[in-house]
Amino acid sequence: MAKAKVKVSRKPKAPEGYVSIKEAMVLLGFKYDQYTRRLLLEDKLSGEKKAYKGFSKWWISLSSIETYKTTSRRVEAGRRFILKIDLDKEAEVRAALESICGKDGFTLSLSYKPKTEEAETEAE
Repeated sequence: MAKAKVKVSRKPKAPEGYVSIKEAMVLLGFKYDQYTRRLLLEDKLSGEKKAYKGFSKWWISLSSIETYKTTSRRVEAGRRFILKIDLDKEAEVRAALESICGKDGFTLSLSYKPKTEEAETEAE
């Protein structure tokens, strides 16, 4: 008489209101689980470390994931850059950015105002 095989899941069951790092990675929209671990270690996400079959496993709070998603500033359009340009070349730089990104594809704001001729004569 053959015994029936019982399939036992080796995957640990998450506590109520918590998810694993891999599940949190998907919820946050990250590509790598290391990003999620970093947020956890920087206390930007809250979680619990529990022993499981000889090793430790992190469980991340669903409420902390939702809080992080609502409070974090994620730039959807891409990265922000700081350009150091000669103010005399501002028009050329704007034209070059428009040709690459389109008219509405970038924002160029100067950290200081260009000198005007009036300010130069007052300084003399």
